[in-house]
Amino acid sequence: MGGVRDGPVVGMTAALHGNELNGIPLIHRLFSQELQLSALHGTVVAVPVTNVPGYLSGVRTFNDGVDLNRLMPGKKNGSISQVYAYNLMERIVSKFNYLLDLHTASKGRVNSLYVRSNMVNEVTREMSRLQNPQIIVHNTSPDGSLRGAAMELGIPAITVEIGDPARFQKRFVKNALLGVTNILGHLKMVPDEHDLPEFDPVVCAKS
Repeated sequence: MGGVRDGPVVGMTAALHGNELNGIPLIHRLFSQELQLSALHGTVVAVPVTNVPGYLSGVRTFNDGVDLNRLMPGKKNGSISQVYAYNLMERIVSKFNYLLDLHTASKGRVNSLYVRSNMVNEVTREMSRLQNPQIIVHNTSPDGSLRGAAMELGIPAITVEIGDPARFQKRFVKNALLGVTNILGHLKMVPDEHDLPEFDPVVCAKS
């Protein structure tokens, strides 16, 4: 969605792992209920289902069995998953000024609402705080991750972990959406109405 006024480009990706679903309704609600074209400064680009084959099969991986979040930025000439990852980065993610990559726990695990972020970076530290997570996991991005590939391009990026896999959880979606609108407000893309908790999130080094 491109606003009528100039501003940054914020990108959002969901279901990079095909069975991690909570980011999908978050994006739908953001566009249908929160964003108003006439009041938007800049552009919000969202990919609600980034891994379509995995989503259709209800599995984490791409259709060749590979985890897309471990082979970014992909290869122009390579396996089907490498080429897909390359085109995702080249054609879409590289156009962003900021990235929020929406995930959930992996199969067999449960999650709170938490953020993975490099807290040394001033921009991603503030994005993380504005997301209102219960926990922030401070780390540099793992090799091959979408977040790491974006950061290598100079695009501030955080990973938002929203509850459990293979489910739609209204409470987690609602709380994570509030964090997204906080970030957009901080960037002056929408009216700035931060809703921050009374207590800071726990910051740790591993999940």
